[in-house]
Amino acid sequence: MSYNPPIPGTTLIGTNVRWLYITPYESPANVYVNGVYYGTVNYGDTLEINYTTPTDVVITSDNPVVAVAAYVDVNTNSGAYAYALMPPMSGDYIIPPSVASYAINYGAETVSEYYVVMDQQGNIIEQQNLPSQPTLRSYTTPVSVYVFRTFTHHDPWWPNVVRTISTATEIRPSSLESALLADVDVTGTHNRAISSMTLYGSGTIEEDVSRDGTVDNTYTFNGNFYVDSNDVNTITRYLATGQFSGSRLWFAAWNYEVGGAREFSTTTLLTAPQSTQPVASFTFSPSTPGINQLVTFDASSSYDPDGQIINYQWDFGDGSTASGITLQHTYSKPGTYIVTLSVTDNDNLTATTSRIVKVISGEIWQSYDSDNDGKINDTELLTAILDWLNNDLNDMDLLNIIMKWLIS
Repeated sequence: MSYNPPIPGTTLIGTNVRWLYITPYESPANVYVNGVYYGTVNYGDTLEINYTTPTDVVITSDNPVVAVAAYVDVNTNSGAYAYALMPPMSGDYIIPPSVASYAINYGAETVSEYYVVMDQQGNIIEQQNLPSQPTLRSYTTPVSVYVFRTFTHHDPWWPNVVRTISTATEIRPSSLESALLADVDVTGTHNRAISSMTLYGSGTIEEDVSRDGTVDNTYTFNGNFYVDSNDVNTITRYLATGQFSGSRLWFAAWNYEVGGAREFSTTTLLTAPQSTQPVASFTFSPSTPGINQLVTFDASSSYDPDGQIINYQWDFGDGSTASGITLQHTYSKPGTYIVTLSVTDNDNLTATTSRIVKVISGEIWQSYDSDNDGKINDTELLTAILDWLNNDLNDMDLLNIIMKWLIS
């Protein structure tokens, strides 16, 4: 089975990458990074690539892959960041606001905050400092959008050492079914300088004041939604679900020392499609059996579009039942019987079909002797031929009727 869009695609873009991890989505993939062939990566294995300097990457493959970009600089005690790569997509992207003023007030000495927009070939087509307010950017061609923040300060215990905290996240468009969980706290508590959530799109928000596990308020939004530490009186948890672009930020400091920063984008909800029902179908021969004549029932024409049939159950209409793909049955009395086949697939879905079996007491031609004169006339023969054309009468039975017509 496949998943609904957005399946991680055969082209993924990333910027400022030091470590790159690539794994096949469903099946082995031949992977190229910046045009260099890295071989076949089997399902369950991971390709790891390390770069000595930050590098923009373009990943292509013959089958879908999932990739994570990461950055760590052990030489400067940098905080690490990682973000999952998604296919470039068009649509509306919400750019979160700068928190430079908060960071500087709480001990950061330098602050760098910007966003990058890359096209499908990995070219940077836009790079701007983060705005002072949440800003909507719309793109009609597929792009990838990233937000980067870097904060530096001197270690109070080691004045000659500069500490660096970095964050990065990939912003996703508002057209995706998404979820985002954010804890927003009052400035200055729990060592937090600022925490926030930025959204654009439409959806539902559950608000848990005091973060005690109880949903205190539920409301919908359509358009922009922004909340930060200035909007709450105590730590509050927000869970947003719907179609939206967005991110959440946590920036911490204590004793005028930058303690850490994390920024996360929305989680895209990938929903498995509903399994498809099987199709029940069968044939039987002869088409008009007589009393105690073996009738062969064949369900091999049944099938399951997305799996396999694991059970075939028959009801012959005379009180008898059986299971199996192909089997034989006899009728002890003449009459009209409704034969029902029920099939079950590996997803436990079922399908049923029924056909009528006419059992006669004598020869096959007698079932077409509509005027009961012991003969087959032209009209009765035509009826038999039409049944034969519709596969309701086999060749031998038609020949039996023609022979009776010839001597009538």
